[in-house]
Amino acid sequence: PLILDYPDCLNLSHALSRSMTLFVMCHEIAHCQLDHLHKTQSRELELQADKLAAEYFVKIVLRDKSQVKNSAFIDPKVAAAPILLMRLLETYEIWQNAKGIDISLSSSPPKAVERIDTISPIIQPNLDEKALHILDGMSKALEDLNTSFS
Repeated sequence: PLILDYPDCLNLSHALSRSMTLFVMCHEIAHCQLDHLHKTQSRELELQADKLAAEYFVKIVLRDKSQVKNSAFIDPKVAAAPILLMRLLETYEIWQNAKGIDISLSSSPPKAVERIDTISPIIQPNLDEKALHILDGMSKALEDLNTSFS
C-alpha cells in the first residue's frame, strides 16, 4: 500500500527499468552487428558492445517523439538508465567483494567501472537537466549504500 501513495516514484521506476532493458537489448544487438557471436567472450568484446549499445541508445533517446512509430521510445528524463544500470552492477560487485565472494569468471568480464567509463562519455552529454538530476540522486544513494558494505 505504501508504494501506491507515490505514483510518481512508481512511474519513474517503471520507466527506468524499461530503459535499462532497452539498453541490454541494444547491447545484444551490438554483439550481432560487431560479429561477436562466434567469438570467445572477452572484456574487449563486451566493452565494444557497450560502446555501440550506448550509441544506439542515444539515437533512440534523441528521436523526435512525434516520429516514433513503435514502442522503442525512451523518455529523456530516464536517459541515464544505462549508467545507473552499471552503477547497480558496481554496487553488486562491491557487496560481493565485502562478503569475500569471488565473482571473477574464467572469461573475466569488464568491471562495472570500466563499463561506466565506456558508456558515460557517450550518454552523459545527451542528458537533460532532469536526467542529470535523477542520475545524481540515484548515484549518491548507491554511493551511500556502497559505504555501508565497508
